[in-house]
Amino acid sequence: MTYWLPTNSSYFEHTGILGMKWHVRRFQNYDGTLTEAGKERYYKLQDRAEKARSKSEALDYHERELTNRLYKAKNAKIFKPSEKKIRKMEETLGRTKAAAAKFGNKTARAEKKLKKFNDYTNMYKDYVGIREKLKNPGKHADTTDELFTYGKMITSDFMKKWGMQKPSASYDSRKVERLLNNIFSEVDEQEREPRKKNSA
Repeated sequence: MTYWLPTNSSYFEHTGILGMKWHVRRFQNYDGTLTEAGKERYYKLQDRAEKARSKSEALDYHERELTNRLYKAKNAKIFKPSEKKIRKMEETLGRTKAAAAKFGNKTARAEKKLKKFNDYTNMYKDYVGIREKLKNPGKHADTTDELFTYGKMITSDFMKKWGMQKPSASYDSRKVERLLNNIFSEVDEQEREPRKKNSA
């Protein structure tokens, strides 16, 4: 979600995704569990990563076999293959190496997307835990000041864990929750953007 505050103006404007609703997420329910769309997305990413990994491993094995055969062919003392056949083997090995490198990169990208999805869903689950702690502070916060201190503490731990900038000392619990909502709205928009471009 993008926020824009023009200079010398009396209004605040933001742009989002067409059809989006506040606190309604595509891939996760309010409690952090995956929706049907989220499960479909997870299994799709997992399947892509497994297929790419399997293909990459097969090509790596084939490359090793071809390398070994070419070495034996070049160093054979009896029944040495012709130069034409050796050259053909070298060309085949070159194509296999190129394909292996391509699928190696494809595997890395697929696994990175899967990891990003897992990190994102786990991060939201952690956020749900913080939200519940802020609603039910229990023994940690009996007064308003203690609640603010408690909110800043658990939010700082959360942001440190996920590599985010720590909130300033002036944040109270409501600001903390708004801050986290903004973080996930921005991440959600980043997830939507590729689909928006592909459908255009």
